[in-house]
Amino acid sequence: MFNFKRFFLLTLSFIISLIIPRSKNIIVVGSRDGKRFADNSRYLFYYLNKEKKFKIIWLTKSKKIQSYLRMQNFEVLISNSAIGLYYGFRAKYHIFDYSEYDTSEFSSMRAHKINLGHGIYIKKVTSRVKNPNFLNDTYNYFVNKKNFHIYPNKKYATHILNYFPKNKYKLIVSNFTRNIFLHDRKYINWGYTTTYENKILKRLKSIKGKRIGYFPTWRKDYQDLFLDLKNYGKLKKLNDILKKNDSFLVLKHHSNHFKEDSAKNFNNKDVAINFSLNKLSNFINLNYDTDLNTVMCYCDLLISDYSGAIIDYLITNRPIILYTPDIKKYEKDPGLFFNYNNLNFSHKAVKYETLINLINEYLEDCNKFSKKYYYQRKRMKNIFFENNSFFTKITNLIN
Repeated sequence: MFNFKRFFLLTLSFIISLIIPRSKNIIVVGSRDGKRFADNSRYLFYYLNKEKKFKIIWLTKSKKIQSYLRMQNFEVLISNSAIGLYYGFRAKYHIFDYSEYDTSEFSSMRAHKINLGHGIYIKKVTSRVKNPNFLNDTYNYFVNKKNFHIYPNKKYATHILNYFPKNKYKLIVSNFTRNIFLHDRKYINWGYTTTYENKILKRLKSIKGKRIGYFPTWRKDYQDLFLDLKNYGKLKKLNDILKKNDSFLVLKHHSNHFKEDSAKNFNNKDVAINFSLNKLSNFINLNYDTDLNTVMCYCDLLISDYSGAIIDYLITNRPIILYTPDIKKYEKDPGLFFNYNNLNFSHKAVKYETLINLINEYLEDCNKFSKKYYYQRKRMKNIFFENNSFFTKITNLIN
């Protein structure tokens, strides 16, 4: 159904974008449809604020984020408020990691855009515009000016560039800004973490044993953790192994799973697994606001499935377990860009019992476990990440 209200607002925004002059000294930044202060946008926001070359404003739809950033003495505005729209129309650059909705669909019109991306795509994505026509092409011609998309390698960039309208973005090969901690943990001392994350990091640093991260990707049915378990009571066995070794499992649902992101009501299965997780002494169940990259750099072992996190984690050259109980189903829908049978840089488990055995094997002799696939991980890291430029190539665009 044709949306007259949206059509009117877009038309009005286009006219305003022709009238209000954009300033090269103003940059607006946003993330995750304006709902989060996280990911690549957050790290670049911190970096640009430290450089102090521009007026940097975070645009958000969240009053909670607005309140937090004001307490931290950062400039922040509600994206579609009158003042937020004004600065959105004044900013020469809109920077985001998900889409124009991260800052504002309206005030980003005809601005220069930098899409920082939100990870290496392992699962297949289909084009945003299924059957482009003359109207689509005309719209994109008039509303887009200089647009850039960040991706860490040229070889696989077509996977994501083809998702967008033709020629919308010019590729800039650069590492993701969020991976700076995985490259070198000393950057945490730069103050790139939130108050809540600092509390989590303090707890992680106090752990005597190993810190094992478990961060799966999103599924259409919103389930993600321990998919082959029908009885969550079996998690106690893993908890006992961790407890015996003074180690912890740090885990987090995918962002799409949380009601803060999707406005979805939890079903009984959501309630059951979270209730079980929160009762286990050696499980740390992270909340929606935690940015994974502040935590992953402190993990000694990563467990994941089809998430781009496994590619990011290659930067550390620490061991990885691919835990994929639903791989046959996932290969069909949504599908995978890579054949998992050929991914030989990690340990693999398709059953919970195998996962437990691998974790136990790691805790008994972490050096032996880590040496296996060491060179394969190193080779894959060099394939996916062409350089260690985290900020320079991006800031060169706006300076």
